[in-house]
Amino acid sequence: ASGVLTGAAASSVDLRGVPEPSYRPSSTSCEYFRGSAGHPAPFVFYNLHNGSVDVVPPTTHASGVCVFPAASCVESLGVAGFSCCTRTPGSQRTAVLGLSPSTLNLVTCLLVLVLPAHMHRLCKSRSKSQEPSSPEIKQLPCLVQLIFFATVTIDCWLMITAATMTQTALAVPVRNAMLAAGVFLTPVQEIFQFLEDVVTVKVNAAVGARDMTAVRDVLVMGVLGGLASGILAAGCVSLLCLNRGILRALLAPFSLNEEWSNSLSGCGLVPHADEVVDLALPFVLLSAWTWPFRFVNMALTGFLMSIGFWRMFFVLVVIERGLVVVGLYALFLPQPSLVVLGWISFAASCVGTLSTGA
Repeated sequence: ASGVLTGAAASSVDLRGVPEPSYRPSSTSCEYFRGSAGHPAPFVFYNLHNGSVDVVPPTTHASGVCVFPAASCVESLGVAGFSCCTRTPGSQRTAVLGLSPSTLNLVTCLLVLVLPAHMHRLCKSRSKSQEPSSPEIKQLPCLVQLIFFATVTIDCWLMITAATMTQTALAVPVRNAMLAAGVFLTPVQEIFQFLEDVVTVKVNAAVGARDMTAVRDVLVMGVLGGLASGILAAGCVSLLCLNRGILRALLAPFSLNEEWSNSLSGCGLVPHADEVVDLALPFVLLSAWTWPFRFVNMALTGFLMSIGFWRMFFVLVVIERGLVVVGLYALFLPQPSLVVLGWISFAASCVGTLSTGA
């Protein structure tokens, strides 16, 4: 696998004596990874042999993919203070206001969310000044708007931070196993996003009709439906985990093609299909069993937003996201593993549900 920035944490091995890569493009597939005078190579791969560190040049594979076969990514997993690859300083710079890519992404997301809402408020205030006032027309106070945008900020920052931490701290095969598990876990979870939307719409309709009985029924149906859907989905995933053949097909689809499997057998960054299953299985089960609590939280979030209970909405977000942040820094970084990551996600969703229900 070429140019994949994963591995152990930042290297403490002294690399000052290692020469900077000065490769010249000799093939189209490796031109970007070799670098040139116009742009630096995005990654530098190293080989650790008898205590000495050497820069590894890229090589074009028979399939046309650019690879670094001599990199000590797998062999050095147990070596403290060594990372088989690092980013070059030039690849970490950005030409947009001197901001890092993650910071620029966060600022852009906030601007896209804040500006339309602000423009809508201005247009609404102008039209309201030309119409007779009505007690039924209410605008969100400034504090509520700040709460809403604070929750969006927390979500954006947490997604970027979690991705950066896992990318940096997890070893190459472990990170690849995590990505393989997310390929089918994430779509299943996103399917049930309708729980939040349906509860929000139906509760708004019931409040508009002043039917408090319907509001209560929608809330109960949303919470119980989310819980039942989560248990059913997690149970199906647990049953799939009993069959290693199905797991190999989901987590390591390259193993289904004998030609591809044989061609990747010499690549240390691609472990055997059974190794991928063993690495990802605990993470898959823990992630699946967060769904009952997460789906309930979706229904609760839709209910709280629809009735305008923004403070409790903010508390739910802070509790759930805050526990994830604390777990990442206090538990995951000292001992990076998919099991720890799975337990952090499970505990955060569980506590968020129980605290909101209480």
